Amino acid sequence: MLSSVIRLRNFVSDTSGSVAVIFAASVLVLLATAGLAIDTARFYDLSAKMQSSLDAAVLAGAKLLEDENSSASDIQTMAQTHFTQAMTSLGIKPKALTQLAVTVDRATDTVSATVSASVPTLFGSLLNLPRLTQIDQTSKVVYAMTPLELSMVLDITGSMNTNNKIADMKVAAKDVIDTLFQGALSDSSVRIAIAPYSASVNAGSLAASISAAPPTSIICDMRGSNCHDVAGVDVDTCVIERTGVNAATDAAPSGSDRLPNVPAIPYGNYVCPPSTVIPLTGKSDVGLLKSIIDGYAAAGATAGHIGTAWGWYMLSPEWAGVLPAASAPKPYSDKTVMKAMIIMTDGLFNTSYLTGGNTPVATQMDESYQQFDTLCANIKAKEITVFTVGFDLSDPRALGELQNCASGAANFFDAKTGADLKKAFGEIAARLTTMRISS
Repeated sequence: MLSSVIRLRNFVSDTSGSVAVIFAASVLVLLATAGLAIDTARFYDLSAKMQSSLDAAVLAGAKLLEDENSSASDIQTMAQTHFTQAMTSLGIKPKALTQLAVTVDRATDTVSATVSASVPTLFGSLLNLPRLTQIDQTSKVVYAMTPLELSMVLDITGSMNTNNKIADMKVAAKDVIDTLFQGALSDSSVRIAIAPYSASVNAGSLAASISAAPPTSIICDMRGSNCHDVAGVDVDTCVIERTGVNAATDAAPSGSDRLPNVPAIPYGNYVCPPSTVIPLTGKSDVGLLKSIIDGYAAAGATAGHIGTAWGWYMLSPEWAGVLPAASAPKPYSDKTVMKAMIIMTDGLFNTSYLTGGNTPVATQMDESYQQFDTLCANIKAKEITVFTVGFDLSDPRALGELQNCASGAANFFDAKTGADLKKAFGEIAARLTTMRISS
């Protein structure tokens, strides 16, 4: 009897079957919950990657806004190509995506896009959830890359022959050109002019239009240098500073405002450097610009005020009538265009012709800097951003004049070595690139 009672009690207390059922149900719930967590994490990861890819694709398309010749279709195609490539790398097949819808608004420099993707869940069916999850993404980019007109006023005086300075300057100047043209989509988005100077400035093929006593007939090579008359005799196409009411302005070179030539040679420190000014030029001529810089030779004294004036002339809409059509500067009133100058020198300005060819050096310095100061003030008044660079320069007056000319203390660079010069020019190029992005 006792044994029967014990067996009954054991039977009643035997729950091994129900534990197994409960355990199995719990395992299923845990698996489904873990699966849902995995699906959720996968969804958010994929959503983030899709958003990043869509943002990058829209930005790639928006960059074409800088190119005046690009169409809305070009921008849409660029965005679609970038997005498709990104989705392929993520393993999302085209059939899982809706058509990328890209909207272009040039009036506001805006490109926007929307897209959806249907991706399968891995564990959703365990909880009776849909087998597909839809990811909806939207992106909008405001991208206004301001066109840039830059003139580089470069010292090619005799002192640049010391300590490898002319070679260092060539490297630094070409780096600026490479950096700025690298981000340019067309010849109109970035244009660069060069005004090399020593004791005068060589106007090259422009001389016949802007000088007071131009040669009767002038022929120059494609660079505007190596000029000669029809008989093949070399022609001096250099000019000196203007005098009178428009001496320190950008007035058009006509009538009494044409630039003077020296009355006779020898005349003070006068020499005519062979390197000519290069008007605003786009990226299609990058090779020509760099080869011209490579050909610079250093000689002569320092008429920095004349070089500075020419840096301004190359940016001035007042000079558009005497410049090649492709090099005509935009009007000052066009606030969509950024104008900037880099003025670089390695010495004191020691040459002026304002009071003749036999003026004492101290007076020539005063005359040069007086006109330089007025030029700098007038240039900045036209909202042209001025960067100044002293190279291996220790004279307090020379350094102070450059500091005063710059558009703020941060725009003045005191480069003591070739490495410093390269760094300074690199920083200027980087800042110009950043400043061009208005949104």
